Amino acid sequence: MQKISRCAREKRRYADKLIKVWQRDGQETWVLVHVEIQASYEKDFPERMFVYYYRLFDRYRLPLVSLVVLADDRPQWRPDHYGRELWGCKLELCFPVVKLLDFQERLAEPEADPNPFALATAAHLLAQATRQNPQQRLAHKLALTRRLYQRVHLGSVQ
Repeated sequence: MQKISRCAREKRRYADKLIKVWQRDGQETWVLVHVEIQASYEKDFPERMFVYYYRLFDRYRLPLVSLVVLADDRPQWRPDHYGRELWGCKLELCFPVVKLLDFQERLAEPEADPNPFALATAAHLLAQATRQNPQQRLAHKLALTRRLYQRVHLGSVQ
């Protein structure tokens, strides 16, 4: 299910993760959730999100949600839509975005949060912050590994 085009002539055209979910109201409606994790600046990223969207819709003909996690180190880069317009014909795709850098100021919060994804966010942010300092990076890795180990063995991982 991750490959969205068998004959992609362009560069990489795989979605990072595609999952099927059922609605909470009990209906048998399927929803495709495309989660794109982008770790670096890419000029054509919004267009690529649109390409994924229309290829997924074309292939599955199901309701579709595209979500973005930006894990890059550029604070101002926040693509959240793609659009085109010509001669009165308009197309726009808007997608929700979470920027991991936004959690930098609240780094202690993810570390204290029992959710393992919060710890993963902290690990990513600390890795970015210590890119030029291997000793400090190792110290953070060891501390985060200890926290995760304690959570698992104390039964607090949810």
